[in-house]
Amino acid sequence: MSLDLAGGAFISEDRIDSGGTQHTVSSNYLYTIKGSTIEFDYPQPCPSTALCPRLPTGQVLNNGLGVEVDFGIPSPFQVYTFRTLTQ
Repeated sequence: MSLDLAGGAFISEDRIDSGGTQHTVSSNYLYTIKGSTIEFDYPQPCPSTALCPRLPTGQVLNNGLGVEVDFGIPSPFQVYTFRTLTQ
C-alpha cells in the first residue's frame, strides 16, 4: 500500500488461487485521514448501473507505525496490517 501526499492511494496484493495460479490485484483510491481513520473513495464515481465492491476502511495504528485495512469481505484474509518502513 502506498499513500501519497496529494490524497492518492495504491493497494496491490499477490494472491494464489486454489489451482496454484498467482494473480496480482491492484487498486487505486483517493483517501482522507480523519483522526486515526482512513476513508477510501474511488477516483472516479462508481456508475449507478455497476456493481462496485465496497470501499475498504483503514485504521492508523501505533502512532502511525502501522495501518490496518479492512476490505469488508467476510473472510479472515481480507484484513491486512501494514507497517511503516524507513529508508
